Amino acid sequence: MEITISYTSNRHEIAQWYWRMWRNRLWKIHLMMILIIFFYFFVEEGHWPIQNYRFVMHAFVASVLAIVFFLLYPQIKFKPHVRTLTVDDNGIRTVIGKKSGEVSWEDILSIEEASDYISIVRKKTLNAFVIPPRAFNSDEKREDFLSKIRNWQQSANNRVEQSRETRCSP
Repeated sequence: MEITISYTSNRHEIAQWYWRMWRNRLWKIHLMMILIIFFYFFVEEGHWPIQNYRFVMHAFVASVLAIVFFLLYPQIKFKPHVRTLTVDDNGIRTVIGKKSGEVSWEDILSIEEASDYISIVRKKTLNAFVIPPRAFNSDEKREDFLSKIRNWQQSANNRVEQSRETRCSP
C-alpha cells in the first residue's frame, strides 16, 4: 500500500533542519574540512619552524568561506514548489516542479521526528526530505505515515543485513 502526500516547505524549516543536523552530525564534517584547510596551508608554507604566519590568515579566510558556503548551500538549493512524495515498501518517489526522483529505503540513513517536521535523511548526501506537519490532515495520519515508513526502512535494513551475512558466511 502506498501513501502520497503533497506539501511545500519554507526556508525557515530548512534552516531549522540544517541547524539540527549541524548539531548532531555536520559539525564533525565542517571541523574536518577546517582541519584539512589548515593542514593544506601549513604544508604550503613549506618549512619548519614556521617563520611567517600568513598561512594562518589564509587558512582562516578559506575556512570562513567554506563554512559560509555550507550554510548557504541548502538555502540556495531550496525549492519552494509543491513537492509530492509517494512512499511504499520499495522506497520514495518524489516530484517537485519538473523534477522527479526515486530513493530506495536502503539509501535512507534515518527517519527523524521533531515537533516541527519529519525528516527522512539520505545516507550518502545527508540531504533530507523535510516534511512539515501541514502535509497531513491529522495527527493520526502523520503517525500512520511515520509508522509505515519506519517499518519499510527497517525491513529494507534487515534485507541488507541478511544479504551481508549470506555473502560473509563460509
